This record gives sequence, C-alpha cells and structure tokens, in this order.
Amino acid sequence: MRKKLFVVFAALLCFVSLMGATFVSAAETSSTALFLESVRMDKEEDGYVFTYRFDKSVASEEKDITLTSASKFTVNQKGLNEVEGAKVAYAEQEGVYVVQARVPAASGCVKEDGTDRVNVLAGFECDTGYRTTVRYIYQFAKTGEGERIYRSDNIDDYAEVSVTSVSVPEVQGSNFVFYIYLSEVITPRKYIDLQVRSLREMLVYHGEKGDKQYSDSELTLLYDYQIFSRDWADSISYKFHFGCDSYNGLQAFPGNNGGYPYDMTPQEKINGTDLYNVYQIQEQVADTSLVYLDKNGQEQSNGGSLQPLAIQIHMDNNRIQVVLKGDSLRDDLATKIVDAAGQDTGMTSFNENIAPNRRENMALCLKSGLLFPNGKILKEDFSFYYDPVGKQWRATGTDAGETVVDETLSNQEGYTDEELAAKNNGNGGTDESGGCKSIVNVGNPAAAATSVTLFAAAAIALFGRRNAKNR
Repeated sequence: MRKKLFVVFAALLCFVSLMGATFVSAAETSSTALFLESVRMDKEEDGYVFTYRFDKSVASEEKDITLTSASKFTVNQKGLNEVEGAKVAYAEQEGVYVVQARVPAASGCVKEDGTDRVNVLAGFECDTGYRTTVRYIYQFAKTGEGERIYRSDNIDDYAEVSVTSVSVPEVQGSNFVFYIYLSEVITPRKYIDLQVRSLREMLVYHGEKGDKQYSDSELTLLYDYQIFSRDWADSISYKFHFGCDSYNGLQAFPGNNGGYPYDMTPQEKINGTDLYNVYQIQEQVADTSLVYLDKNGQEQSNGGSLQPLAIQIHMDNNRIQVVLKGDSLRDDLATKIVDAAGQDTGMTSFNENIAPNRRENMALCLKSGLLFPNGKILKEDFSFYYDPVGKQWRATGTDAGETVVDETLSNQEGYTDEELAAKNNGNGGTDESGGCKSIVNVGNPAAAATSVTLFAAAAIALFGRRNAKNR
C-alpha cells in the first residue's frame, strides 16, 4: 500500500513538472544564516562596551565597520549610526572574531536602570559572508550577560510596517495565487511554507533531514519568534484570515484531530463574507480516518492529512505570497470513499482543491501583532475585499477607485485564457469557470513553482510521518 501511494505522489510530482513549474533546488536556497549566541555589556570609564558573539567567526581581521554596519545595532531603539561617538568593529577574542560596539556615556543612550535593551537587526552581513535572518533582542538588568527575549510583550519594541496593496489574483497551473504587498521589506531572505502547523513538520519538510532549504537552527529560531506554528496565537496561522463565497459553511473532519472536531466558527465577516484563519482552512481537507477504493476496487489509505499544503504562505522581500491549492488529482483516483469500518461515506471528494473562482466575492485580513522575521510588525488590522466586477482588491470601507497597475504581475485585468484568446482574435468570448489553466510561473515564478512542487515533495515526506506528534 505504501509503495502504491508513493507512486501516486511521484506521479503528481511529474505532473506538476509537466505544467511548467521549475523547482528551486536546495542548493539554490542553502542557508547562510548567522546566529547571535550572546551579548555582553561592560562598563568603561567613559562609556559602555557591548560584545556580540555569534555562532561563527564574523571576520578574519580586526576592522572598523561603523560606516557600513552600525545601523544594524541598536541600543534602546536607537541605531548606533545615530549615536554620536559610537563605534562598531570586529575584534578578536580567544581566536574568534566577534563584534564590539562602544557607546559613550555622554550620549545618554544607555540608561543603566535595569531596562536597557539592545537589538541586532536582520540583514547584518559579516565579512565571512553570513547574515542574520531575524531580529535579536537582549535585555540587561545590570552589566554582564544579557537575557535573550524572543518575542517582546511591548509592541513598541518593533518597527511598524503596513499593508499597501493586494495583487490581482492569478491562476498558476490550477492553484489560486495572489500577493500581499507591504510598505517595507519584511524578511532578509525568502521563507516558504510558513503555514506549516508545527516545528516538527517544518523540520521534516525543509530542515536538515528534509529538503535542506534551511538549517534546523534557523527553523527553530523562526518558531521561537512565533512567526509560524499553531502553538502561537500571534503566528500567521491565526493572524491571517481569508474567506470567499465558496468557503461558506466550512466543515472540520474529526479524523484530523484525534476524533475531536475543530471549531470552524468564522473569525469575522467583511462585506457579508465569512473569514477563516489558516488553521481552519487547512482543517476542512483530507480526513485522516477515511480510505478510498481505487479504480481496481482496491482499498487505499488517503496518505494522511495534507492540511498543511491546502494553503501555502511564502514571504519574500516586501510581499507575502498566498497559494490556495487547486491541483490535486487524488479525487480522480477514488471511486468510493469509506470510513474505517468500510462503510460508504457517500463522499465523492476529499475536498483538497480549495482554489476559489475569480468571479466570486472574497475578503482577507492581516491582524495587528503579526511579526515578521526582520522584526517589523503590524500595529493595526489591514482588511481588503475583492470586487469581482472591477477585478481588484479594495481596502475595507472604501468604494471603487482607480485601479493601480501591479507591474510585477502579468494579465493585470484578470482575463481567463479564453478571454485573452478571444481578445487577441478580435471577438468577445468568456469562460464561466474563471479558470486560467495554462498561466504558470507568472508573478513570482520561483515562489509559485516552489509552492506547487512542494505539494508533491512534502506529501511524500508527510506520508511516512503521519503519526508524528507536534512539538
């Protein structure tokens, strides 16, 4: 049975490749992450010295880096590039090169009242080529070693970022794809599959024992910062809401939660559309307690729940890519879906394809408190609704306005293949399905290709680990 399922998923992988997707190999995205291990504050006669020790040597010689890197080091929310007399340099200690920052006492930057906090920002690149990928926070009750803080309970410890726009939806292969744009860069590198439910699953998919997209340390750090995972109320699993006409009345399957159905109450309503969080959207697909009969009448396991792949969320530069899956072929393999006792459920689908029609009403919301890898945070809710007539997203509470052309995407008007063909031929045709079946690798080709291909790759990985417990 396991061999048969592996063949199914391998075939799916081949299908995706035939659709024109180009997988981003692990070698292309291998981790060069730099991790901060400790920060020490010592008092001198005329000021303070902060020593930053990383997991790797950051240089091969002592060197002043004030002009190039001081902005990446802050003391009490003030960049050292803005502190008069502050110096940042590489220094050798016990055969290892560290970063040292000297801050004059006269600057008044250090309060020494037990509340001093220093940050190392994401994007600091050292001379050995490694780079910090998240923001680090250390607090000092006194001089000496600082205390590591993963997520501050003070939202003012973070720089604010806002949502500026949402792209015209596209259909890539059969998946439904759109991009959420933010006012500033939110991550120093691309992160994929931040919708994955647990650290354990993320390590299996993309860690050192998976496809090696990232080191285990980097994924663990993202988890500790509460960027992803169902364990954290502030993660994107709960801070991103989406809904559409076809999602009305989502259901959860008891088999996906050890016999206990998940609460599918909508999180909010925008312009009459119910919105659900990422966890709820995942929960409606692929009941783990069910099996199916193939076309030869043989009973087959459904391979475990594929919820983490029903919706996919990737971050890169200043945008979030959202992929709603519509490329599953598994329903085509099933002639009957039965429960554990062999009783016919009457179901005809595993409900894995959740891509909406571009002609239906949709709405989304990113909630206040959503933290990004580089330390930027949303300090208010940002909500948008989709106008299927005007084929554009509009901020909630606004009326029709001028359409802003998104230069990063093709097919700005949102035409279907048939409409485009008719337009090119000089006549007016329509496609009632709203599908754009041949448009692939547009918008962000690498991210889109990764998203569709990872469905097959991660499904294979998940298949052998369906009983693994979450962290």
